[in-house]
Amino acid sequence: MHTSVRGSQELLTPGEQIAESILSLLDEPDSADKRWRAPIFQRLPERFAENAAHEYKETYIFEGRRNANLSLLQTYGESTKHSIPLNATDDDLKALSMRIVAGIKDFSNFLLNRPIK
Repeated sequence: MHTSVRGSQELLTPGEQIAESILSLLDEPDSADKRWRAPIFQRLPERFAENAAHEYKETYIFEGRRNANLSLLQTYGESTKHSIPLNATDDDLKALSMRIVAGIKDFSNFLLNRPIK
């Protein structure tokens, strides 16, 4: 759910909003880091985003931009179609498990229908 609008008319999730309020003074003039961080912070609930932003800021200040970005990526990673959001509901988990099972069944059927050599 998006709850805020900023200057460029882009909508921010609560997690992204809190993280960017903490990190706003770190950014380079081109805002490339903000655009890069956005997909990660969009997926995080507020309390996780706040902790992640403080960790990112500390790493950025003491170890540099590259290490901060690598640490954020390593800790919260890139999402995949099977990633479980930290704020997933029971219904979200059921839907994900059904997609995974359907994929496994499709693969199993493929293997069973292959000619044996």
